[in-house]
Amino acid sequence: MKDNILNKKVLKLIAICCGVGLFTIFIFYVIYCFQNKKEFCNFNISLSKDNVTRLSRNQISKFDFFFKPEVIKIKESLGEEFDQALFYFDNIKNVELDWTLALPIFGPPLSVKKAGSVSFLMDDLNHYTSHNGDPKLRDAIKKKLEKDGIKLKEKNIVVSTSIFEILKDLYSILNWTPKHSILIPVPAFGQHPYQAVHCNMKVHFLNVTQESGWKITPEDLDKTLTLTKPTMFLFTNPVNPTGVVYNKEEVEKLAAILKKHQILVISDEIFKDVLLDKNQQPFSIGAVEGMENLTITLSGLGKSMGLVGLRLSYGCIPDWLIGKLPEPSSGISKPVEKAAIYALQDNFENQEYLQMSMRGYNKRLKIIKEFVINMDRELNKKFNIDIFNAGFFIKLYIEPKATNVVLVSFQGLKGKYSDKKQINSSVDLAFYILEKTGIALTPGEVFLIKGEKMVLRIPLAAQNLDLGLERIRKALLELKTKESY
Repeated sequence: MKDNILNKKVLKLIAICCGVGLFTIFIFYVIYCFQNKKEFCNFNISLSKDNVTRLSRNQISKFDFFFKPEVIKIKESLGEEFDQALFYFDNIKNVELDWTLALPIFGPPLSVKKAGSVSFLMDDLNHYTSHNGDPKLRDAIKKKLEKDGIKLKEKNIVVSTSIFEILKDLYSILNWTPKHSILIPVPAFGQHPYQAVHCNMKVHFLNVTQESGWKITPEDLDKTLTLTKPTMFLFTNPVNPTGVVYNKEEVEKLAAILKKHQILVISDEIFKDVLLDKNQQPFSIGAVEGMENLTITLSGLGKSMGLVGLRLSYGCIPDWLIGKLPEPSSGISKPVEKAAIYALQDNFENQEYLQMSMRGYNKRLKIIKEFVINMDRELNKKFNIDIFNAGFFIKLYIEPKATNVVLVSFQGLKGKYSDKKQINSSVDLAFYILEKTGIALTPGEVFLIKGEKMVLRIPLAAQNLDLGLERIRKALLELKTKESY
């Protein structure tokens, strides 16, 4: 009897020890996963092949237990098509020509290069720089913004490596929750809604169509603001990625609606000086009377002055908000500051550089337009269309006015086949072109353009443009109808 009682106690003790052991292993596993959460949950992307750090499908499947809600959140907020576009970027391989990057056509002016070089050689680099930019740099930024009509004080200026770093700090101090929301017109640069979702914001979209000239109308804006009641409105002028420009009169009409609703506006003006049409002059919404305290103006030097490698952007923040921003963790390097000061000057050399860039971009745009017209005719002939319908297969999706990219619609190719695989979306077409030509392009789904529109973005400064277009031409002529198999 005593032996039975003893055996039961021993078995019970063994069971308890096993349970404690398993629980301890589980706790250590949880701690390990959360310690590595940053590595596995880094969703901050630049929507380019070189900079994407999004989770691969394999990484997600391994950690569904902890991180699947993040994946679901993106799909629910931005849609399955946006997620498929990210999947495309995750799986870009064997690239010979990377056309996913919207790079400037020329390097910076010589005086800008000299300023950075002299600083590197002569300045005292064994000291830290100011956290928010050298006073001379801030003064140059202030003069640039004042030239654009924006009234500000020196204290309103924020200097950073990226406008998205500035936005990250802004979103953090606003302490936003899913109850807060942002209204974003589409097509839109995908990083804006993507970042908003990961800052716990609900994203509302305002669809802009060809019927309105690809511009927001005051009536649609008023109606949408009344319906969605957002906390913030995103405005890009020139529009990224369409290259559409809002002039002073159009901006003032939109500002009147925004003042009526008292909505905080993010104005992304990164392409403001990248003009394709000198008669199209974008106007800053922060320069409208009464918008000073409602507008956060963001810009930089990368696109306009050929300085993407310097990573310098800046913002103008309203008085009531600027004091709440955290101090930058580190400053811009001295050579970058000195180069930026020269790049911000309104002098003859910089003006000539902008004119030269405009001529260069227009020359490239003309080449792409000719390709589109000729390719459209060849495809009409290949697929035996009896009556030639210009633009049926390929056309410019939007005629750009201020940007360094162009959107091209290949909608007539929807439903065509390659190796018995049907092409039904921009992502499908981008994968096909990548496989056949080694050229990586950006699909329209990244910009919240429906996949069925079959839109691809071509950078005007694309490397080996003529060679790449010829490769794409041959690849498109290999497509077939279902009946051809």
